[in-house]
Amino acid sequence: MWFSEDAWTPMFLFGSVGVILAFVSVAQQKMKLLAVAALLGVVCGVIYFVEQKIVTDGEKIEMQIYELAEDFHGNDLAAVIAHFSPQDKALQGVATAAVTMVDIAKDYRITDLQVTTKAENTLAESHFRANVTATVVGYGNVGRQPTRWKVNWQKMADEWRIIEVKRLQVIGDQEMGILEKQQ
Repeated sequence: MWFSEDAWTPMFLFGSVGVILAFVSVAQQKMKLLAVAALLGVVCGVIYFVEQKIVTDGEKIEMQIYELAEDFHGNDLAAVIAHFSPQDKALQGVATAAVTMVDIAKDYRITDLQVTTKAENTLAESHFRANVTATVVGYGNVGRQPTRWKVNWQKMADEWRIIEVKRLQVIGDQEMGILEKQQ
């Protein structure tokens, strides 16, 4: 487990200390402090490259959400279904209906993405907003639609699969139907 979700926090910390030490070393003419400042700069670079190699479970789920959105945009039903638990045929049916009935434009945006893992990284909950321009069978182009989602995940055979999907009102925490029109 990596000690930080991103590389920027520790890099900022070590970089700030390094800059302060560099200024102090110049002011006090102490080469040892300048060497420590340079070492902290190297540590920042190492942290960046190590963080690029480490992918946390939260980051894996974030990538899955973006992949799911791209698969949905491309109307790739098999790829969309692959994101869901193979045991939950009802949820797969809802996903199939959604892909069949709704086309989203390429201008979709995923924002406010948060992932929380629990149960020793075997369960996770994600919350995000998806803003899409949609065309719905029977309604035509419904324009730009803001949506909010809470999706629960379970690790199965070392892969994250969706086990529950809730669509939420854009404002508030009231649940609504997945294909229901926003009030």
